[in-house]
Amino acid sequence: EGCGNRLRLMIYQEKYAGASLVVSSEAESKDTLLDTRIYAEDIYQCQQDTLIVWSDPVTGKDLALSFQEQVGCNEIWCVAR
Repeated sequence: EGCGNRLRLMIYQEKYAGASLVVSSEAESKDTLLDTRIYAEDIYQCQQDTLIVWSDPVTGKDLALSFQEQVGCNEIWCVAR
C-alpha cells in the first residue's frame, strides 16, 4: 500500500512507552498507512541503502519501507537501530 505515493514519516517518542513510526499519505486524505512501535529488539535490516525491512514481533507481519534516496532511509534507520 502506498507504493509510488508521496508519504510523510514521523517518529514519535513515548506513544508506545518508547518510539513509534507513523507513515501517512501526503494526499488530501492524509490517511495513516502504518502506525507501529519501534522495538528495541534487533529486528530491523537495512538493505540496498534505501530499504528497511522487519517482522513485527506482535503481529508476525513482514514490513518494509522503501526510500527514493539514501538520506531518507538513513534518518529512519538511525532511530530504528
